[in-house]
Amino acid sequence: MIDRRTFLARTAAIAATAGQLPEWNSCPAFAKETGQPTIKTIRNKTLEYIESLRLAGGPYGRWRYSAEVTEPTLYSSTYAAMTRDLYRDLDRLATSEREQWISYLQSHQDDDGLFRDPAIFGQGWYKNDPEWCGRRHLSCHVITALASLGATAAKPMRFLDSFLARGALERWLEQRDWARGVDIVGNEVLNVGTLLQYARDYQKNIPCANAMRTMLDWMTHHHMNPATGLWGDLNADDPRQFSRLVQAGYHFWLLYFYDRRPVPHPDHIVDSCLRTQNSRGGFGQGVHNSADPFNSSACEDIDSIDPLTRLTTVGK
Repeated sequence: MIDRRTFLARTAAIAATAGQLPEWNSCPAFAKETGQPTIKTIRNKTLEYIESLRLAGGPYGRWRYSAEVTEPTLYSSTYAAMTRDLYRDLDRLATSEREQWISYLQSHQDDDGLFRDPAIFGQGWYKNDPEWCGRRHLSCHVITALASLGATAAKPMRFLDSFLARGALERWLEQRDWARGVDIVGNEVLNVGTLLQYARDYQKNIPCANAMRTMLDWMTHHHMNPATGLWGDLNADDPRQFSRLVQAGYHFWLLYFYDRRPVPHPDHIVDSCLRTQNSRGGFGQGVHNSADPFNSSACEDIDSIDPLTRLTTVGK
């Protein structure tokens, strides 16, 4: 079985960046001189904050989104597991705590293999279970959290069966909105690809291995601009649209990275990601923060930093 840590694809940039920080960044003398907190301080404060949001008085493993809410959410409970895993903090769990956390996550799985949070779905934009941010998106987080906790989803991913028939996956890929909504397509494809990889590696679903090869082969030869290494037809001369192209690419590249398959045109990808850096040092171009575009955003930052980290540290 694959090391559970390799499945932290969505948050790997955090771990990778932390591993590359200079040693002096954890030095108290340097911290005092610069006023910057040490990595140890950041870690401790993060873990303290996470613990403050745990819902006490019941089974372990239920986390709130913020201090202002009273009910747990499945997303919050998965992020708590993944962050604590990245900080090597899950070993402190008692056996009963780990089992209760796993049980809480497992209790939200539907018969088709996908996970559902009653606190979220059925309202707002989740009502129609969109492919880019619905149950597929949530399920990718839950299976990652389960892997962090040393467990596997109890039910098979039956919803993937519709992608395994001859030609079905290629037809689904071609039907995506590659021209105008490639950043949304990035989420759609990553969700299906991640669950194919999971069913293949953790649930031993052999047909998913062929489907995953088909997906990456198709991606390598369709809707990509070799000059930039990016997919989609948005205006590359417009900084905001170019940022959306890079955001889409980030989601696709994760599938290549996880399967240890070389990404097409890596040098051009690095150039493209560097193009999104703004004058303040972040990578925001206003896609998620139009009022103050150079104040950046979490999505825009990680979508450039993650591939830059991976592609510029290979072999070092």
